[in-house]
Amino acid sequence: MSRTASSTSIQAADLSGPPPTPALVPPAKAKSVSPAPDAAPKHLPTEGAGAREVEDVLGVEKFIMHPASVYIVISEPKHQSEKFHWGIIVARGQQEGILYHCIFDGSRWELKIEENKDISADKTVILLLKVGNVPEVSRQWIEAIQECVTIANVPRTTVGDISCRTFALAATYELGNGGFINLYPSWNKLKGIEREAYQFAWHAGNLGRRLVVASQWSDL
Repeated sequence: MSRTASSTSIQAADLSGPPPTPALVPPAKAKSVSPAPDAAPKHLPTEGAGAREVEDVLGVEKFIMHPASVYIVISEPKHQSEKFHWGIIVARGQQEGILYHCIFDGSRWELKIEENKDISADKTVILLLKVGNVPEVSRQWIEAIQECVTIANVPRTTVGDISCRTFALAATYELGNGGFINLYPSWNKLKGIEREAYQFAWHAGNLGRRLVVASQWSDL
């Protein structure tokens, strides 16, 4: 997969080949992934849910992240084919992080990397769904995380053709598979996260609020 400083061409891959190779992580810090059965998430929180379930709800000043956390980002659609626009962000601070998302340029999907994304200032973002934590956001760790994300393969037979949505799910899978986040790499779990993201995105739209929510499918 060719790569430039700001974008990468994304190719889809089916499941007929060997399983993805875990990303290389600094050996002293790498986390092991122990097998765990898939489990259904708890019910979605209601509007009056506590802060543990819905971390934040209203207002730009409260739309914040936890540093060293990873979120799936759901925004208003950027292309007519999208219901929502999807991405994944590694938070370096409460408002700023590195955003990875695929943009359709009219002929193909290109990976765009925004190194210093101010997520609270982007009014199109409606949902941050927390899927894990990384050990550090030092330069060494960010480089390893970025390598893992940019080589993520989209398994067409499992999640569909390449798109912003399938890339975000594949990147989340690879971060779990590589031991960067505490998420057991299971496509059943990723499909649960996908359903959860859609439900919360519609919920946010109905409420007229921007939500920051911890996924019930991740091993937080």
